Amino acid sequence: MVTVQLAEMSQRVLQFGQVCAFTAQTAGKHRACGHPESLTCSVNRFIIEKRAVEQVKVFLYRMIRGKQEVVPVELLVSEEIDPRFLEIVEPILKNKEFLKMGGYLQHRRTSRLEHSINVSYIAWKMAKNMDCDEKLAAVAGMLHDFCVYDFKDQLPEGEMHQAFYHPKAAAWTSEEQFGIDERVRSIILTHMFPLGPMPKCREAWVVTCADKLCASLELVRIPFALSWRQRVMVVTA
Repeated sequence: MVTVQLAEMSQRVLQFGQVCAFTAQTAGKHRACGHPESLTCSVNRFIIEKRAVEQVKVFLYRMIRGKQEVVPVELLVSEEIDPRFLEIVEPILKNKEFLKMGGYLQHRRTSRLEHSINVSYIAWKMAKNMDCDEKLAAVAGMLHDFCVYDFKDQLPEGEMHQAFYHPKAAAWTSEEQFGIDERVRSIILTHMFPLGPMPKCREAWVVTCADKLCASLELVRIPFALSWRQRVMVVTA
């Protein structure tokens, strides 16, 4: 994979003359941050810079490429997060294919990776409080949108809409990468209810509700779950 650096992308987009002011402003903030290591050491100090750079990054990729190209990313995880949750989802978060979702937008300005992490965390918390299988809810919540492609891409022949297609794509990718069992697969396939099949177990209902909650808050740009206080940050690798 060819990684296009932010500075190179800025130069190319400047030729179009469409995002000069915005790019200059955010790139200036990014340079003021110093090296990527400083982000790890002082996460809170660079919240504004990180968000601006991530927004420019995604926008520039869409401008430069007719089809969105994957941006290599890594996760910065706060020590405030419950280690019991991290223990469950750690194998998924270390998967390179899964991390590629950090390069795709979901619900306007949230990356698909951040959305999946938040759904997983909310589902895990809900399952614990409802005496459900919290591990199942966390894993299925993390994988429910495991699609490494732009939702604006053309659908395969015979498919009507992404709302119906992407759960199947997520299930296929999850099986390929993690060998998921039938319970996880069923939850992934039913998470779009009522635009898809009805959930078949309590954990499936939990993931479906967590997904709807997260999507709604993301659309109105309200920080929540692990996005609140930047307890998880998706940054360019």
